[in-house]
Amino acid sequence: MSSSVVLDKLKNVLMINNEAHALSKNEVLLLEYLYLRGGEVIPRDELISHCWPDRVVSAVSLPVAIKHIRDVLRKATLNEVIKTHKSVGYSLQKDSLELVIYSLAYEQPANNLALNHVAADENIDVQRQPQQSTKVRQRFRHNYVDYFMAIAIVIAITLFIIGGDDIISITDSRTHNTIITNLPPVLAYTAAPLPKVKNSLIFKDDFGSVIVCNKSECKSQ
Repeated sequence: MSSSVVLDKLKNVLMINNEAHALSKNEVLLLEYLYLRGGEVIPRDELISHCWPDRVVSAVSLPVAIKHIRDVLRKATLNEVIKTHKSVGYSLQKDSLELVIYSLAYEQPANNLALNHVAADENIDVQRQPQQSTKVRQRFRHNYVDYFMAIAIVIAITLFIIGGDDIISITDSRTHNTIITNLPPVLAYTAAPLPKVKNSLIFKDDFGSVIVCNKSECKSQ
C-alpha cells in the first residue's frame, strides 16, 4: 500500500509522509502529465514537448527525469509506478499511486471540471433551420456553463481574497473534486468534513464555510 503523496506545484516538491523531496519544474510537469493520463502509453516526443516547452533538450533529459521521479516514488510505494515501453515512451500504471496535486487557485487546476466551448458557423438556410436551431441551443448551454463557472470563481475570490490569505487549489484524485481554500492542504481535509460529492468545485474557508459547485448550480453546505 502506498503512502500519502502530494505533488506541490507551488514549491516543486513531492511530499511523502510529510517529507519534502525536491523535483525540477520539468519533473513536476512530467509526473503530473503521466498521472493525469494514467494507463496511457505516451510517446517520448509528446512528453518532451509538453514538459520542456519551447526548449531543445538532449536525448537523455527525459530518461534522467524519469529515473529521478522513480527513485523518489520508491519512498512511497514498492509498486512499479512508471513503466518504460521500449522505443515508444512511458506510462503511469493505473492504481499504482494515489496522488494529490495542488497549485495556485488561479492556475488551471488539474482534473478541473471541463468547460466546453462550441463554435458553429451560422449560415442562414431555410431548409436547415431545425439543425441550426439545435446548434444554437447547444452553444447557449455551453456558454451558460462557462458564465456560471466564471461567477463561481468570482465568488471564491470574494470569499477568500478579501481576507488576505493565500489561496490554494487541491485536486483530489479519488473524487476528481477541486478544492479551493485558504487553509493548509492537510487542514483542508481535516478541519471539517468535506461533502461526499464527485467531479465538483468546492470552496472552503477558515471559518468553516463550504460552497459546492457542479455544472448546473452552486450550493452552500
